[in-house]
Amino acid sequence: FRSGDADLSLSGDIGPLPDAVLDLKGRIRSGPQTINRLSNLLQPSVKQKGSRIEASVTVKGKAFAPRIDGDCKFHDVSFRGTTLREAVLYFQYDDHAVNLKGENWRLVKNNKALQIDSVFGTLLYERGGLQGRPFEIKAGDFTVQIQGRADPLTGFAMTLSALSSGSGQTLAFFTSVPVEGKIRLEGSISGPLSSPVIDSAVSAGPVTVRKILLNDIQGGVEYRDKKIKLTSVRIRQQSSRYIFEGM
Repeated sequence: FRSGDADLSLSGDIGPLPDAVLDLKGRIRSGPQTINRLSNLLQPSVKQKGSRIEASVTVKGKAFAPRIDGDCKFHDVSFRGTTLREAVLYFQYDDHAVNLKGENWRLVKNNKALQIDSVFGTLLYERGGLQGRPFEIKAGDFTVQIQGRADPLTGFAMTLSALSSGSGQTLAFFTSVPVEGKIRLEGSISGPLSSPVIDSAVSAGPVTVRKILLNDIQGGVEYRDKKIKLTSVRIRQQSSRYIFEGM
C-alpha cells in the first residue's frame, strides 16, 4: 500500500480460524511530506526535508493473543523546535503490555546537541487507557522517572521524579540556564491529555547558577497553561535569605 511518500508492506501467513496462528512481517516507511502533515496537526514546526520514519514488525502467536516485536527508526523528525536527529525505539507487545527501549538518541535544538543515553519502560493497556510502569529516561547527568495512568476521558494521573547532578548540561539544553549541582524534583502530573498540569516540589543545594553559589533551594513549582509558577521558593545564599512567588 502506498500513499504519497508513505508505504506499508505486509507478508506472511495467517492460519485457519477460529484459532488462527500468525506468522507475519510488516514494514512502514514515511517521508517528510507525511511527517510534516502530522507535525502540523500537533504543533507547527520547522519542516525538515530529510525527515524519515521507518518501522518494522514481526507478529507471531494466535490472533486473540499475538506477540509483536519490532523497531521504529526516526531521522531528523522535529517537534516544537527540537529535532530528533537519529533514534531507534525497540518495542515488544505481549499480553496487553508494550515494553519500550531506546539508546543513544540525538536531539538538536538551537544549534545545541544532547544525547539521550537510554529510554525504557512498560505501557499496559487497561480499561481504555495506558498504565505506565516506571518509565525512565537518562541523559548524561539527568534522570527522570514517570509512572501512572493516562486516559483519554480522565486525563493524567501520574507521578514524576527527576534528578540533575554534576554540570547540569541536560538542564541547560532545555532551559539555556546552566545550573551545576544536585537538583531533585518530585511531583504529580494531572489534567487532560491536551493540557497537562505538573505540580512539584523542588529541593537543591549547593548549586551554582551563572557562577553564583546558592547553598539551598526549597519550594514548589507548578506548570499550567504553558506557564511556570513558583510557590514559596526559598533560597539561602550564605547568610542571605530570599523568597520567590509567582510566574
